[in-house]
Amino acid sequence: MKKSILVLFFTFILFKGYTQVGINRDGSQPDPSAILDAKSTEKGFLPPRMTHAQMNAINNPAEGLMVY
Repeated sequence: MKKSILVLFFTFILFKGYTQVGINRDGSQPDPSAILDAKSTEKGFLPPRMTHAQMNAINNPAEGLMVY
């Protein structure tokens, strides 16, 4: 019983590790090189909004981090 639960757990982790997300209305698959692929010809992207103090408070921000 424990062995089957362990196998199920690792199978779930492996599938989640290769998951990509596509946000669109045409049902197309996300690009293989992207973890998030958003497509729209009618709407735009709204990044998180922060005050200047909140932006400066981010510890060790990732290169290319986008906030407004």
